[in-house]
Amino acid sequence: MLMFAGGEDDYDEPDTCQKFIASLPEEARSYVSLKYYPKATHGWDSQERAKVFHDDSAWLGRGGKVRMTPDREVAEDSRRTAVEFFVRHLAPR
Repeated sequence: MLMFAGGEDDYDEPDTCQKFIASLPEEARSYVSLKYYPKATHGWDSQERAKVFHDDSAWLGRGGKVRMTPDREVAEDSRRTAVEFFVRHLAPR
């Protein structure tokens, strides 16, 4: 499994994905990869302009404003990382 996380995503805490991985049984952790972008907000790969909206699921379910700021560099890196991951793990051997 490949997970992407943005450090400035308003849905969860910056270390939510790391905590999730740490909670897995040790033998399962080797099947999980995490790519973390410290400055990325939710929707870094959006084709829209930056926006802020309310979502009841944001802020660990407490609800609130969500910042969505496209980031071309992070979007390109995350796409490249995803393709490399799938080629490495799904290519015929």
